[in-house]
Amino acid sequence: MSDETAQLMKDNLDQVWNERDPDARLKAIKRIYSDTAILYHIGDGRLNISVNRRG
Repeated sequence: MSDETAQLMKDNLDQVWNERDPDARLKAIKRIYSDTAILYHIGDGRLNISVNRRG
């Protein structure tokens, strides 16, 4: 795993999953991910993740 991917995963955990306030969570998502990021869910065939990091 690249350092950039590891940092993205850490930022997502720290700033998105650990945030209880929905408005602050949305701001973190917008800060971390680009507008072209696509979320797919792994498991039932409907979702996987294709992420473009903002910045």
